[in-house]
Amino acid sequence: MKLLRIDIPKAKLLAMPQTERVLFVQSTRLLNELLMLNKLLLFTFSKKYDNKVLMKAQTSYAMFFIRIQIGLLWEGWLLVNKQFHGSCVAKGYQGALSRLGQESLKELNQYFGGPNLICRIRNEYSFHYSEECAEKIEKVINEIGETDDMEVYFSEFYANCLYPFSDGLVNSAMLDELDSDGKEAVKKLAADTNKVQKWFLNFLGALVEVFIKKYFRSKHTEIPIPEPPPPGRVSIPFFIREPEGSSGDGKQGMA
Repeated sequence: MKLLRIDIPKAKLLAMPQTERVLFVQSTRLLNELLMLNKLLLFTFSKKYDNKVLMKAQTSYAMFFIRIQIGLLWEGWLLVNKQFHGSCVAKGYQGALSRLGQESLKELNQYFGGPNLICRIRNEYSFHYSEECAEKIEKVINEIGETDDMEVYFSEFYANCLYPFSDGLVNSAMLDELDSDGKEAVKKLAADTNKVQKWFLNFLGALVEVFIKKYFRSKHTEIPIPEPPPPGRVSIPFFIREPEGSSGDGKQGMA
């Protein structure tokens, strides 16, 4: 596999107006993070398990990544709203974007221009342990049945401890925000995050391309890398072996 390397010399970077330079750096950073999270979600679901505990671990991974993704998408909108729309950059660059980039920006403006799911979930569940979130978790606890499946799993090795009962409560409270039941709520959440992420990738990718063509017209270089595996062959295990030669750090005292 080959990649195209484009150098970003410091002198040329500093030659950019500050507002454009900061937006260029922050946009490429956001693209990196969105793409990494997207891969982590893809890898999480690439393997199917029959084991009940492994399924719970996979669900914990997936819902954690989704909550982080939602928070990142909201922060991405703050970046676009303040550093693109809120500066002179929009006036000078919006018309230079590709057609797909312009359409995706329009979709982002419409989505975040009113009440939206990303904002609702981010403010209470992505990075926060707020009182509002706690109240909704209490509501879920009061509504669950005596026979509902809740447990924690302890291991001698800290890294292999799993607390799915709390994930289940938080996820139930979060999905209640969608006014849907079960699988439909999950589908609605996934649909919103997927389309908003796609708009960000299209818009930011087009914006970065304009910046590079304008300020970094140096020739690209082909860089070979080892052939990567197909997505279906990459998975993220939850449970791992204790590192060899461990001195006892990371041990779980309750085991």
